[in-house]
Amino acid sequence: MPPSGGAPDAARQDAAPDALPAATPGVFATITGGNHAGTYALTTLVECNVDIETHAYRIFGSNDAIDLSLHTVMQPAAGQQLSSPDFWVIVFGHPDATYYPQDTGGSCSASIDASWPAARLHFTCTGGPFAITGTGVCPPG
Repeated sequence: MPPSGGAPDAARQDAAPDALPAATPGVFATITGGNHAGTYALTTLVECNVDIETHAYRIFGSNDAIDLSLHTVMQPAAGQQLSSPDFWVIVFGHPDATYYPQDTGGSCSASIDASWPAARLHFTCTGGPFAITGTGVCPPG
């Protein structure tokens, strides 16, 4: 279960996700619409692993308010383009969970800049009640 939380990272609330250093591990995202609208720099807890439940490659970023988990069914490779259902995002806003996009009729896509284990990808999810754009960066292996 993802860790518990509080409020968006105020220090980075106004920063565009791609304006942050390319080497900073985390998930950087802007959510438009819905209960968790805002810009987030999720760097408090960062994990890059294979998810034990879905057996998918995962980039996880968290702060005290929200968790974003980016999943790919295959090992991400540089130059690869992925879309739903091979790529999806799970948003967990404390204390309630919202799964996106599969539960809201939307879809996601990702462009892989760097391959696993030091992965970097840009993603977008649209459709349903909210949209997400951002970047996921794994710590150097």
